Amino acid sequence: MNAFPSSYRPRTGPGLPPRLNSLWQKGTGSEPSGAGAVENDVPRGACPLLPQTVNPQSTIHNPQSLFQRRDTGREFLLTLSLAALCLFGVPGCPPGPRVQPSGPPPPPRELEEIVAVITRNNALLDRPLWSRGVTVSARIKDDNGKEHLYNLEGSLLFQKPLNLRLDLRPGVGDQVMQIGSNADDYWLWIEPELKTMRWGRHRFAGKPCSEPMTVRPDQFAAALGLAELPKPESGLIGPVRRYGKVRDILCYLRPREDGGYVFEREYQVDRTPPYLVRVVLYRDALGRISMDSVLDDYRAVWEGGPLLAHSISMNWREDEGWLKLSLGPLKDTDPAKLSPRAFLRPTAANLPRGIEQVIQVDAACDLPAPSSEPADDPDEPEDAPERPNPGDWPDD
Repeated sequence: MNAFPSSYRPRTGPGLPPRLNSLWQKGTGSEPSGAGAVENDVPRGACPLLPQTVNPQSTIHNPQSLFQRRDTGREFLLTLSLAALCLFGVPGCPPGPRVQPSGPPPPPRELEEIVAVITRNNALLDRPLWSRGVTVSARIKDDNGKEHLYNLEGSLLFQKPLNLRLDLRPGVGDQVMQIGSNADDYWLWIEPELKTMRWGRHRFAGKPCSEPMTVRPDQFAAALGLAELPKPESGLIGPVRRYGKVRDILCYLRPREDGGYVFEREYQVDRTPPYLVRVVLYRDALGRISMDSVLDDYRAVWEGGPLLAHSISMNWREDEGWLKLSLGPLKDTDPAKLSPRAFLRPTAANLPRGIEQVIQVDAACDLPAPSSEPADDPDEPEDAPERPNPGDWPDD
């Protein structure tokens, strides 16, 4: 049984998509301009905000305050720190180009209304989604820093919340790349030149124990505008709202082990119809932008269905990698028509022959934490059961 509906036929022939003409330039502060430009009327590297939460009685969010903490003093310090950032900014971070609004500004909207519009639209995506008309331009660096450029075509299959599969090939030829995700794992394999598959688990994504990847499949659902806004169970606190020059900006924070907070994700929302997300930003542990995604060309997927972006530009700042994706007609499909293997992480047995190595990027996350206890085991009675050898355990 095929992973995609039986009507799927790959596109063939020439007609490669144009090169991405708006790249984030590392260290220069240059950014995309126009409708999809990143709101940048504050110093880069910070999201100075005043905490604003929705009505505690709202049915949209958890009835408990999104900022309710066990330590009220910590909450006060967080509020005070955010207010100081809002007033004074962050020294040493020059602002990038600003998006210049034209005409009178739209009337301000309450945070609850902003969130409600996005949530209602996403709720309409209540069935699997697929497209056979995907075109991709990408730049990916290998382990030696050498860049590889790709112009590919293929198909996209998505099922909420995290099931995603992007199969890509040249205009004519076999599949050469797959970007995938399921509820537990994410992966990327590229056969030509790189000949490698990297994979990891969502629960360790972005943690220090996880090796970096130029392209982060764990971010794709959010970057494509297909995922819901983060919920409290994600471990993120928010949204915290700032009123930007031309957009409303929703930021989400993650508590750190030392009791502090770090800005992890940011959504820039248009103040004009259809009032949806225009830019998604991910930040690293230092608050720097690590990935940005600009969403354009919103269209209804089916009559009465959700409005989804059909043109997406993703950029990974540190590795200077980027991926520009254009979607052809998107269609819904019956979940019963999906193969149970559609979103399984590939194993060495079913990878293309050209893949020479498989790397688990978060293997170190399984290692025990360093201990201050003596390394020698205490004496055991002679009849103690034999301890298992780590090599006896099955592969994860």
